[in-house]
Amino acid sequence: MYVPTHFQASDDALVDELIDAHSFATLVSQRDGEPFATHLPLLRERRDGRTVLVGHLARANPHWRAFGEAPAMAIFQGPHGYVSPRHYVSPNQVPTWNYAAIHCYGRVRIVDDASQARSILAKMVERYEGDRAGRWTMSLDPEFEAKLVAAIVAFEIDVERIEAKFKLSQNRAPADRRSLLAALDADASAADLAALTRRVLAPTDEQNG
Repeated sequence: MYVPTHFQASDDALVDELIDAHSFATLVSQRDGEPFATHLPLLRERRDGRTVLVGHLARANPHWRAFGEAPAMAIFQGPHGYVSPRHYVSPNQVPTWNYAAIHCYGRVRIVDDASQARSILAKMVERYEGDRAGRWTMSLDPEFEAKLVAAIVAFEIDVERIEAKFKLSQNRAPADRRSLLAALDADASAADLAALTRRVLAPTDEQNG
């Protein structure tokens, strides 16, 4: 991914936070020399100082057969939105798109053990059901559960490298950044983008006084 210096993410904790908050990812591999993508949720775990992504896909999906061919890339898309020239006070501006994107690279390891695969399913159910009242749990008929587990391919990605790009107007003049934030704050649909922009720009604005 092309990442200019001023858009490089330097806050590892914020990168992890965005992966957790926007965990519906695009997993990209090479299959028979061609890119192959699957859209799916991935959970981030920390193990012995390493980042591991866990997930599963349907066994009918041929993507899993490419897991051993080459490293894969998991793409996480954070808040994003259109930026109009009207959002800036400086003249001679053009439209753009601000966004946060994170690419995680690593080898995919298939989890063959049925009990471990079930554990991954249970983790995902617990994560997404959350604390809501009457939440669903994996209390299934054993025979049905065995068929369910057999119909999926669970996997783990040992993340070897992370690229994170936060394109949030860091390269703009302070007055333009303030004007942009005011415009985002006025747009209810841009609340997440406004919050992230403010968080990323704050250290720069503090340095500039």
